[in-house]
Amino acid sequence: MTGELAELCIKARYIVPMTARGLVLEDHALLVGQGRVLGILPAADAGARAQSVVERPGGLLLPGLIDARTRLGNPRGERAALAALLRAGVTTCATFGDPPDRAALAVRDAGMRAVVGLPVAERPSAWAANSAEYVTRAIDIRDQYREHPTISTFFALDACTELADSTLQRVATLAAELDAGVAATLHASAAEIAESLRRHGARPVERLQRLGLLAPGFAAVHATHLEPRELDELRDGGASAIACPWEDLWRGEFAPLAALAAAGITFGLGSGTDAGAASYDPWSALRAALLPAPASANGPARASATGPALPFDSWDALAMATRGGAHALGIAHLTGTLEPGKWADVCCFDLDSPGMVTGASPLDRLVFGGGRDALRDVWVAGRALLHAGASAQFEAPGAAA
Repeated sequence: MTGELAELCIKARYIVPMTARGLVLEDHALLVGQGRVLGILPAADAGARAQSVVERPGGLLLPGLIDARTRLGNPRGERAALAALLRAGVTTCATFGDPPDRAALAVRDAGMRAVVGLPVAERPSAWAANSAEYVTRAIDIRDQYREHPTISTFFALDACTELADSTLQRVATLAAELDAGVAATLHASAAEIAESLRRHGARPVERLQRLGLLAPGFAAVHATHLEPRELDELRDGGASAIACPWEDLWRGEFAPLAALAAAGITFGLGSGTDAGAASYDPWSALRAALLPAPASANGPARASATGPALPFDSWDALAMATRGGAHALGIAHLTGTLEPGKWADVCCFDLDSPGMVTGASPLDRLVFGGGRDALRDVWVAGRALLHAGASAQFEAPGAAA
């Protein structure tokens, strides 16, 4: 904590910085200056250190949620999608399947943070005619936002089986040269694995490892059909994962969270890209993460190191939605926890809101009885996007159509 006068002091009943497992600070205050976290102090000592004070006596402060896999949709729906994410406490979203130039502009104009997926494919689209043009346009967008404070980018590979070896090798080379992230839908279904064996003579993980993609900065999306050795290969390569528990349930699959955790793989939380699976509701995904999957779910992937039903607790679930997502998207140095030097991306939930579970720990009260209905405030880089339940960013905030 520096001696400088903070621009903003947010006092709350509880602050959960997500820096250490189970750490809950009672009657503390978050100090913010120039958009970044300056420190956390006991509330009684903090008020005189700031120009402006926000009092939330029944509030719980968290790092802003990170939706590590979502899709904004067509231009008419972008504002509604972003409003729905903001109203859930999301400060950062990772977009998949959207034209990256449009997605970056939409999120930038909303004042939120984004990690924009730069699509790479073989088949032509309105965005690019072939894989070479996809890569060229991806590099152009990356260069455009390279120094932007709230927009980051990554290569988004949604159909690795359809990509030629040469295309994947080029992405791997560029990712290493540019220190760029790569995310790919991987082992999301038995059909995907069978198609990879038919086309390439190898399971997807084996193929991507051979082509040099399983490295730090790589995130496997869904990853519901991994064998134990493939989990180890992801971990040993330094890769992470993005789990979409609610969308997986909707597809009849189970997110292998216990298996990922047992293998030592860090993973984030995605609400998903299919509109039929509540794409803009990370709280559905978060609560689905707490459901134990049967030991036989999705074939041979191990359920856990100790048994088939390793349920996560509330801290684990929130860690997926904050620090885990930041790690998987390569922005852990910017956000995901509340600690000095990181951007002040913060959300505040009212633990006194109607329907809140009583007699439980603060985190259990939030996860099981709160969520978007208890959200009161959202700040991104210290700027209030939602204040006392009112949004200045959207005229009619609410769920996406």
